Amino acid sequence: VREAFDFISKNLEDMMPALEHIAAVDYSFNKPEWIDPEIFIEDYIKRNENGWLNFKPIMMWEKGHNQATEDIREPFSGEIVLSKGNSIYQFLFPKDALERVFKNIISNAQAHGFDKKTRDDYQLRFSWHMEGLALIVEIDNNGSPIPNDRDTASLLEYGVSTALHQDGHNGIGCNEIDDIMQRYDGNVEIVSSPENEFPVKYILKFNRSNIIESI
Repeated sequence: VREAFDFISKNLEDMMPALEHIAAVDYSFNKPEWIDPEIFIEDYIKRNENGWLNFKPIMMWEKGHNQATEDIREPFSGEIVLSKGNSIYQFLFPKDALERVFKNIISNAQAHGFDKKTRDDYQLRFSWHMEGLALIVEIDNNGSPIPNDRDTASLLEYGVSTALHQDGHNGIGCNEIDDIMQRYDGNVEIVSSPENEFPVKYILKFNRSNIIESI
């Protein structure tokens, strides 16, 4: 019995995602709100990076890139449709739900991608772009690649998180990411490119963008 409790105590943090799925916890999030991807990511990093000891976060844009540099007016009426300094592109999503998604992605990278103590060059890169009417946020890392025998789509399936002690990325939190994204009209894709410097990428697609609102 003592050995069992010692094991649980040492591995509780890794076990919790699986236990949450088994318990079928229904998370409650705040109402969706308009989010500027750059402001959200910059703020998220500021609030959390003190605890990120084994990797460096990288933002792939210049600060203020998503802000209008002048008033944008409707060509016929002259009415201002976007004021100088306001966000050009936004998406509709609960902020606390998005924080949960980011936390799962980063925790997974820390636990299973940034696993070599001899390395001091780990990076987590954030980027975003528009794809048609959807806003895409990409988060990739230069840690250990996903094992070749793992299908990335299967990492999003319910129950994958129960395989907690395989080498490499093993899907902790991925099903929850998928569940949250689908709940708010989005989706997530995991891309494995073992030959690249950044072999693991999460692609978050948000279909409720301000482009749709303006149509």
